[in-house]
Amino acid sequence: YLYNVPWSMKFYKGEEKGLLRLAFEDVLPAKVAHRKKNPYPKTYHPEYTQRVKDRLQALINDPECRLCELLEPAGLQELIDTDGGSFAKPWFGQLMMGPQLLAYFIQLELWLRRYQIRIEF
Repeated sequence: YLYNVPWSMKFYKGEEKGLLRLAFEDVLPAKVAHRKKNPYPKTYHPEYTQRVKDRLQALINDPECRLCELLEPAGLQELIDTDGGSFAKPWFGQLMMGPQLLAYFIQLELWLRRYQIRIEF
């Protein structure tokens, strides 16, 4: 629906996401509602990397892995083994590198399970 909203409304008062900011002006403090847009925080802490690797490994080892219906399990394993580094180009720009890519696949697997999505070919 928002794809069809005119740019002038999306860039309301000269701000990115202006319409969204307007909608939450009475809910959020002004310094939050109107702060500069910034990317989702990411971490390269070794413990975070290890935890997402362990979690994704457990998910792809599960016989009910739905992600394995979409992607080659060997490719997922290679991503785990290389801390996500085997995927050379950032996915979704700079936000999806290394451990963030692994975390994305965890989220996708959990979403597929929660909503009982089955892939049929």
